Amino acid sequence: MAKTWAGWVKFNVDGSSIRKPGPAGIGGLLRDHLRKELMRFSKSIGVEDSNVAELLAIREGLILFLSLPWESTEFLIHRWLLGDRKFSIILSL
Repeated sequence: MAKTWAGWVKFNVDGSSIRKPGPAGIGGLLRDHLRKELMRFSKSIGVEDSNVAELLAIREGLILFLSLPWESTEFLIHRWLLGDRKFSIILSL
């Protein structure tokens, strides 16, 4: 797990499908700089391509993050593409 700075949170999201297209799902985990879990989500998105699932996971993570009552609305999104197509979104509080 990449280091997250004090006062920041990290949202790891992922989407996948069994075939292209096929049954697909998305999920994510929001943690603070101490790696404390703040929120998680997962859900089926029907029959989709894995690329669409990845994008929908990012979209869902952003929607959930922006719906939470943060002290500041400023945020920085940083995307790291990891080995198996998982995305990390780091957001400033």
